[in-house]
Amino acid sequence: MIAPNQNRTAAPNEPAKAAPAVGIAQANVAPATTGDSVPSHPRERDLEQLVRHVLRMFLSEIDTDRPLINGKLAVDEQEAAALLGLNPWQLRDLRTSGKIGHHRIVGGRVRYTHTDLTEYLNRNHHRATG
Repeated sequence: MIAPNQNRTAAPNEPAKAAPAVGIAQANVAPATTGDSVPSHPRERDLEQLVRHVLRMFLSEIDTDRPLINGKLAVDEQEAAALLGLNPWQLRDLRTSGKIGHHRIVGGRVRYTHTDLTEYLNRNHHRATG
């Protein structure tokens, strides 16, 4: 049995591989593979299926947490201004006064994400009084 964070013995031409961390419930389980990526023990197959399921769920949540704008993660100032119904110079003024979030990418170019735009709209929402 290989303890967590302990290196396996490597073949002369292979780099050493770190052993995966093992939980208390798996302490008596044989090593996960026999050289391939196919688990050699039924409990390990179950664990692998569980990990794959959890990863799929996690990745699908990330995708829904980051909605796209016109198929992009972020848009430039002109496109963001059009989405808000503003002129680009008005959006630039909001940005320089710190009233709307933004991101800078390579070359110092300004980009706005869905979150930047919706947070600005939510901060400036005024409820109708009746």
